[in-house]
Amino acid sequence: MILDLHRQGLTVSTIARELGIVWKTVRKCIAPGLEPPVYGPRKPRRGSAVDSVIGHLKSEHRMGRKYLWHRQGDAANAVLAAAGYNFRRLIKWLSLLLFEILAGLSLGPQLIAA
Repeated sequence: MILDLHRQGLTVSTIARELGIVWKTVRKCIAPGLEPPVYGPRKPRRGSAVDSVIGHLKSEHRMGRKYLWHRQGDAANAVLAAAGYNFRRLIKWLSLLLFEILAGLSLGPQLIAA
């Protein structure tokens, strides 16, 4: 295509404008007499393992909307959301520990009597 247009007498910049490519690409193709490669659609890349965690944080831990302004606000929002996430985990762990302690206290006298 490029070589045909060049043989018709069109300039490099005109060919680039018509085809919607950069003039340097046209020049590279004309010099050795090559056509530019035609690329097909790319395969989608595999998502990283962090993507699922990011989605969970955005939906469950107020990371979807940025409540603070500018870059420092973005950083503070991320730190506060992480702190809230860890705090929820700590509260859950403490509630399970309290349940185990209370269950142990309620079964304690029964074990001694038996």
